[in-house]
Amino acid sequence: KYLVGTIEGWELYFKPSFSKYVEPAFAGIRPKAGAILHGSAFYIPQNEADDLDSQEAGYDVLESKFITYDENVVMDTVGLYVPKGGGGNSSKEAIPSLRYLRLLRNGAREGGLAEDWIRHLDSFPHYVTPPEVRSQTKKWISEFHNDD
Repeated sequence: KYLVGTIEGWELYFKPSFSKYVEPAFAGIRPKAGAILHGSAFYIPQNEADDLDSQEAGYDVLESKFITYDENVVMDTVGLYVPKGGGGNSSKEAIPSLRYLRLLRNGAREGGLAEDWIRHLDSFPHYVTPPEVRSQTKKWISEFHNDD
């Protein structure tokens, strides 16, 4: 079972990834007074939570207050996964690919997140590959396909 709602005091941003041209940015969250983060909270048994914690060992799990959109459920102990050490330098930002943004936008729509949050996701620009990089990439792909 999952619920949709918000956590106060956190904002979504896009941080640089390992490859500027392949997937230039990934979503991250960082603390920000007054900000509201929208998302889903999942009820999982303790043994699954323990497994998730060990799988996501690069993250700290911060207890956060999650409020459902209808405010019928307020959970004070939702685990919010944040990269260890606060995620490094969270002031650096990058522009995500259209593919990556579509994953977030479509997931928000399918998951029933609020329309104002979806409009917020829709407002983010997407990365456009420079023409010279796109041209070179197409050339390499063509060479690959013509390689006997």
